[in-house]
Amino acid sequence: MSSPCAIAQAQATAACAQLSTSFVITPYQSLSDRGANVLYAVLGAAVGIVQLPFLLRGYWPVTVFSLLDLSGVLLALHAFRCCQRERREEIVIKDGILKIRRSAFRRPVREIEIACFGSKLIKADDPDFGCRQLFLSVRGKREEIARDLSPSERETFADALWQALRPYSVSLVTETAMSWAIFTQGPYAP
Repeated sequence: MSSPCAIAQAQATAACAQLSTSFVITPYQSLSDRGANVLYAVLGAAVGIVQLPFLLRGYWPVTVFSLLDLSGVLLALHAFRCCQRERREEIVIKDGILKIRRSAFRRPVREIEIACFGSKLIKADDPDFGCRQLFLSVRGKREEIARDLSPSERETFADALWQALRPYSVSLVTETAMSWAIFTQGPYAP
């Protein structure tokens, strides 16, 4: 006959095995595709209007170099938007295993599996800026997660992730991480 503690532990383990939670983190993009096209058109129109007097006076090399600069800026903006669109971080908690899957533009998919039991969720807080970094720690090894979130979003995500990891006895540790500051008063002031 099993003891009541063993039965309760078996029931808790079975309940934890049935839980499944997933999170998907993508970088924030402030411009939609339509907004980006409008930005490109406005930049092109502005360069065209500024270069029209130079072109009318016969200074066509100035116009050519300005158009080359504009095409370089537009290409860089478009490439950055494409790279950001492909980035994502998926965090899945199932059967006592936390799986982190990261994908980025033209990079192989990186998958990490961490056992939930015995792990810690570490928040590096700054009194001025909020949650600067978020780590999962197992046996002294740290893995940073939620890099693409703002400090306030990272704080909310940390609470939601910790609630999902609580059945696995994951502890939440808060470290105070002071940011670099510019001294405006005192002996070190410029």
